[in-house]
Amino acid sequence: MASGALVYLSIDVDSFGESLADLLRAEKLTEAVDLIAAAWPTMSTTHGAQLRGLLENVPESVWTSDPWMLAAMGASYRSLGSTSRSAAVPWFRSAEALLAAGSPSVPTIAGVRMHHSAALRSLGQLESALEKAESAWALLDGDVSLTASVRVRIQAQVAVQLGIARLHLGDYDGALAILRLALGLSDHNLIQSELV
Repeated sequence: MASGALVYLSIDVDSFGESLADLLRAEKLTEAVDLIAAAWPTMSTTHGAQLRGLLENVPESVWTSDPWMLAAMGASYRSLGSTSRSAAVPWFRSAEALLAAGSPSVPTIAGVRMHHSAALRSLGQLESALEKAESAWALLDGDVSLTASVRVRIQAQVAVQLGIARLHLGDYDGALAILRLALGLSDHNLIQSELV
């Protein structure tokens, strides 16, 4: 299962698609899902339609019980040029239901909540977005099982969502403080769209 794969790849979409096609031809479905799991956070912001197309090439039975992969589908709908950002919500709700029913890792829970927050924010549901980001932050802050490097990497990403939600809600001081923290933690922890 690909859950918790929060080491994001910097990718070229065309070569990524070729690598994925090679894995699918070789019927290496688990490896294909793992590859998508590592790449989708980078792809989802700019290549959502392609991400959906690639994921749909993998049999649904292989990834449909993985909250991280359901989050991938949700995030793909908040991509640049998406005409249906609201389509992200059912995918994230399904991912959250799987999180509640299973025993996923803390990075998976925090990652799904963080991306769910971004999707809610893109729909103008700012209070809900802030709540999701705050719950991800609290989960990470209270967990002692993670190594410091993993916690810091994920907290940098969550801090971006917290800061942007606070900014949109008019909490400029709170936004400035958390965005400064995100920028301070950004060294190799944030993808290009998060830095922008």
